[in-house]
Amino acid sequence: MVRKMVVLVLACCVCLGLGNLSLAKELGVVVYQDNPGQHVPTTELVEQWATEKGVKVNITTAGHANRRTIITTALEGGTGPDIIILADYEPHLYAEGLLDLSDLAQKIGQENGGWYPIAEQIGNVQGTWKALPIYIYMHLMMYRRDILQSVGAAVPDSWNDFRDVLQKIKNAGLNIQPFGVSYGRSFDGQQFLISRILSGGGRVLSEDGKKVVFDSPETVAALQYVVDLYRDGLVDPTVLGWDDGTNNQAMLSGRIAFTFNGFSIKMQAEKDFPDLNPNLGVTVYPKGEVTRVCFPFTLSYAIRKDSQNVDLAKDLLLYLFKKENYEKVLSYTRGATGVSLQGFASLPMWQEDPDWKANLDAIPYAQLFAPPSAATAEVYNGYVIVDMIADVLVRDLSPEQAVKKAAQRMEEIYFGKGKE
Repeated sequence: MVRKMVVLVLACCVCLGLGNLSLAKELGVVVYQDNPGQHVPTTELVEQWATEKGVKVNITTAGHANRRTIITTALEGGTGPDIIILADYEPHLYAEGLLDLSDLAQKIGQENGGWYPIAEQIGNVQGTWKALPIYIYMHLMMYRRDILQSVGAAVPDSWNDFRDVLQKIKNAGLNIQPFGVSYGRSFDGQQFLISRILSGGGRVLSEDGKKVVFDSPETVAALQYVVDLYRDGLVDPTVLGWDDGTNNQAMLSGRIAFTFNGFSIKMQAEKDFPDLNPNLGVTVYPKGEVTRVCFPFTLSYAIRKDSQNVDLAKDLLLYLFKKENYEKVLSYTRGATGVSLQGFASLPMWQEDPDWKANLDAIPYAQLFAPPSAATAEVYNGYVIVDMIADVLVRDLSPEQAVKKAAQRMEEIYFGKGKE
């Protein structure tokens, strides 16, 4: 009698198209909670998939503060969520503990117009896809339309234009600081400085990746530019003490006319500052002497290599990248998450509002400051680059000395040079 009951249960699973995969299985999934709110439709999609498959899912909602703790615990302990969410260079940092997803990457890319180059750089680790980049949040330039109109200036297209416009705002004697972004240890400040350096021709590593070339006239000139903005009174004088949230508050309170940030400022303006919102414009970064660079923040899905639910985890990832499901999330966030696949660049939603379309316009200018690796992640997460600003403005180093110091730290991180 017991044997008949087991056979009956298995038969029911087969009829449902589940086979043995979903029998008594529980799939753990990490969903990242962000300002655009993509976690809301993503959670709905995961739950919908689970219902269709008859699988129990354990969803862990992670934010910026606890996400890395969750994934490192899962990877080091071999338990916990099967599907984890990684940011920026982390697919390269944790590659050894991640499953090969090359089959999924090829299928998803072929079905959706191909991956953006930046997505392939992030997800492909030495020829093997270790993660699937799903969203590319671009750093953008925020500006006050009414302030530009009052000083008779156009939206700056180059870094030279940018400085000229800030000077016009200062000279006009308006009750507003021309510019503000963190000049201390922060991602906003570091993304701003990196974009300025790269757009002027500065580099971290040589073409073959075997030498640190950060100490260059181009890097020094970019750092000098940023420092001069502060010394010439074109930046809010308190920026050395700002964090990643201060420029949001300053822009929304009407304290500054320009900043660089993700799209969260515009989203909050639409929701909570209806008088300010029409005057808050968004566009790509200014171009430099060599190119235009917008710094990306990426989110990627990966599967633990030691997961006991690999087939189910792969099936869920394919479901999340399914055209109609991906579009559902984009529609919910109005594209504020950005996209990793070129096939979604032609959606009608991008034409509805030029400000929101900036999220798409910036992706072709996405550029990493160095090839992804554990060392590159250490340079970035250790604020090696943005610390140069404090070295000049607080520690009284010259820009040349600050760049040399940063380059020496990079030598230690990439090649172990200088360590005892």
